[in-house]
Amino acid sequence: MNKMYSSCLVLVFLVSLHLHLEANDSISFPTGPAAWTIEMSDSPNNKAPSKTGSRITKIEVTQNDQFRHSLITYSNNQTKEFWSIVGTDLFLTEYSNGVVALNPTNKFFFVPFAPSSFDWVQPGLLQGKDPIDYQGKQCFHYKGSMGWSPSTGAPGMTAAVGGEPMTIIGEAWVDSKTLLPVAFDDGQMLAVFTFLPPPTTPLVAPAKYLDLYEKYKTVNGIPNAH
Repeated sequence: MNKMYSSCLVLVFLVSLHLHLEANDSISFPTGPAAWTIEMSDSPNNKAPSKTGSRITKIEVTQNDQFRHSLITYSNNQTKEFWSIVGTDLFLTEYSNGVVALNPTNKFFFVPFAPSSFDWVQPGLLQGKDPIDYQGKQCFHYKGSMGWSPSTGAPGMTAAVGGEPMTIIGEAWVDSKTLLPVAFDDGQMLAVFTFLPPPTTPLVAPAKYLDLYEKYKTVNGIPNAH
């Protein structure tokens, strides 16, 4: 009884602070069953790309009405997976001690290039009223400062050499017809999006995540996906 009450209190706290409906008039992501891939490479704006350590090379995303599954592949061939709740910026993880938790997206805990990464894309940052050609598509081009980097988690204002702050500048290219993202450059990595036909195999989340999602719905109701 006390354990359940404590879990619900934690869930209420997380939801009240970090509920995030994925709505942005400048950009759109698919709702319901959908799939896309994100190919990663060094940003042409990255003046000092890392030559050591592993980096993300590809993200494969599959979603249904409730969950979004992101499978991340690194340059050393290791993989990591995330389960997110559609319509929010919350994702589910299991810690080494077996505890399953909901984490809010922030600069310390995040799913790389999730839909909420595009929150900074607003009409005032449009670089021209007419679309431009990019990756073979007619795209709206946005450029502006970001709160944090969706590839590294680095904060938007970080101490540079000499203690002076520097701003992380993001660029996004959005299909002018569909408003689907085409590419995102955060100054470190360039992410190119390819949207695929909806999957024919149902996406089924692990039981441990389904149980936690039921608690989420008890507290907050079913999120409205956008």
